[in-house]
Amino acid sequence: MTVISLLTVVFTAGNTVAHAADGGTIYPEDDEFIKTLELTSLTDYAVEGGLYAFADGKTVKVFNDGNYKEYAFENDVTDLAAENGEIYCGCSNGKVYTLDEQTCEYTFPQKVDELLFNGYYYFTDADGKLNVFDKSETVTYDGSYSNLKLYGETVYAVSGNELYAINGSQCEKVTLEYADYAVTREITVGRAATALKTYAPVTFVQISEGAFMTEVDLSRLDGEYFVPVKTIKTEQVSTALLLCYSGNAAIVSLSGKCYVVLKAKTSETEVEHVADKPFENAQMLGDNIYASPYVVSGTVSATGVISRTVKVLNKIVCEDVLDTVFYEVEYKTEDATLKGFVAEGFLSEKIIDDNKKPTEIPDPDFSESSDTKTILIIFAVVLLVLAAISYISYVSSGKRKKSKKKDKDKQE
Repeated sequence: MTVISLLTVVFTAGNTVAHAADGGTIYPEDDEFIKTLELTSLTDYAVEGGLYAFADGKTVKVFNDGNYKEYAFENDVTDLAAENGEIYCGCSNGKVYTLDEQTCEYTFPQKVDELLFNGYYYFTDADGKLNVFDKSETVTYDGSYSNLKLYGETVYAVSGNELYAINGSQCEKVTLEYADYAVTREITVGRAATALKTYAPVTFVQISEGAFMTEVDLSRLDGEYFVPVKTIKTEQVSTALLLCYSGNAAIVSLSGKCYVVLKAKTSETEVEHVADKPFENAQMLGDNIYASPYVVSGTVSATGVISRTVKVLNKIVCEDVLDTVFYEVEYKTEDATLKGFVAEGFLSEKIIDDNKKPTEIPDPDFSESSDTKTILIIFAVVLLVLAAISYISYVSSGKRKKSKKKDKDKQE
């Protein structure tokens, strides 16, 4: 069986409610993304390199370079051809159109049930069986085959609503697989909204090759579901910043964008990211502190912090993952001492010593015994002063009495 994996960004019908019982995010498993093309009214087809086009009733379905699109017509499409990247569509009204429904002139080759190529003779018999003859033997494939065409080095044929590729005596069904991203429309935010605003040490993860990742807008977390931007499939192992885990999902930052990916597709890894910090303390020039080194409203952990003094813990530099330099800081609230991250340019150095109270320098000769001695001396001095005052008062009083007696003798 020939399997051709083709990716598409077209949303189709059908959604999956993606959330866990505990409120954690549930990201779709790989098999929920992969769909297999099923045709219901195949009337013709065309192949050119990696381009496959199918006339299915009034719809032309096109796979090209990993993209899938459908084109609707007012009439049944009966004939298809592909040349130099252009697809020509013959309709039941007798007109020929391009995919944008512009009329054009084109003559379709007659459909045949036999071909001779590379030493093999391909033909269908009256019963519709496919026969491949190489001058020595004939290989027969049961079924009802028709509309043989040669594209490149491969012969193709239709049986029912399926396309087959025939190379010599090898006949295989062509299975076209594509990614249907409709399941990413309902990835529940849940407790991820809280986890994204909760500080965690800087952690990096490796994302495995071939992982599906959905870019989401973290500035819009007020609804029940993440707002998807687009879904991609990684082509190689990538290193990303981990913002948080939620349910079976990891929310990461890569190249300045945020993605939701299966946790099972990630593994934590060590990445050198700490540089010498230029200062110990800083004053906030911005109004927000973030729970991780990723600036968006969904990761804000503290607001109203402009002019606040913070302690600088680390300088965070990782050019391959982060789009700017960050500082890990420590700050205080009324209730606790917390940590967070601030982007470079939103804080400036602050000299804490300039704001301290004057330092008191004690007397080097001071001791408790010398203090007691001083008190005793002062007490003795006070007693002496009081004694002197009493003596002076006594002497003064005696002189006044003698003076009064002399005055009385004179009068007599």
